[in-house]
Amino acid sequence: MQAITQALDVDLLTATPSGNFQRRRVRRNVDMYLGISRHKVLQVLCALCGHGYRGGALKTCVELGIPLAVFGASRMEDALYKPHIRASFFRMPRWKKLQLALRRPVIAAEWYYVNQAMKREFPLVRSEFQNITVVEFFDYVPWDEAAILDTIETGAAWQPASADNTWRFDCKMHALVDYMTMGLYGFSDKHDLYSKQIREGQLTRDEALQRLHQHEAAYKQHEQVICEIFDMLELYEEQREAIMELRTLWAYD
Repeated sequence: MQAITQALDVDLLTATPSGNFQRRRVRRNVDMYLGISRHKVLQVLCALCGHGYRGGALKTCVELGIPLAVFGASRMEDALYKPHIRASFFRMPRWKKLQLALRRPVIAAEWYYVNQAMKREFPLVRSEFQNITVVEFFDYVPWDEAAILDTIETGAAWQPASADNTWRFDCKMHALVDYMTMGLYGFSDKHDLYSKQIREGQLTRDEALQRLHQHEAAYKQHEQVICEIFDMLELYEEQREAIMELRTLWAYD
């Protein structure tokens, strides 16, 4: 983003939540749900990101009187399998949530507090947001990985950290999400994306399989990043082991 805004000579405004709400919420999600279901933990790892990028942007539009917000999410990158998996594994009846809260009142109280605090700082719904025109860029321009990379590498002199992985490479949490998804289901978001790119004619099947082979070979390196996440969240040893044992459910190539 810095490279792009410098190349375009436009302002870059960033916003960060106070009080470590994101880290504290993820930690409490693990505390609340890991003993119940690792599927549920996987669902909530990224639960607050939408508040950050979408709610934060809309709140900034209100504060600065900006009438238009353009977002870069795309249907190509939207994992179509997730709603079906959520329906199978993530659904938790209200009585069970209440039972969890009563069993762990201190954890539940902080979970509720940080959740509400995050929503106050970066709300997704506010009456003022109705006056902002929202445009999803890739509803009008096809999402094409080669075109995107060519644009930012040529126009903004941006270079990826690794030529083998330019998609979501900058999110440490995604390394953990990718690892858990592979362990629980045997595939990841990359499988979903590459299958769409094949259907759109952006990749051949052999190219997609080669990419997947490279990603699987790098999973052992991802464990170092995952350990950094565990340290950041200050997880207990048994919590770390419960997540890392997922590697025994699928074999490295």
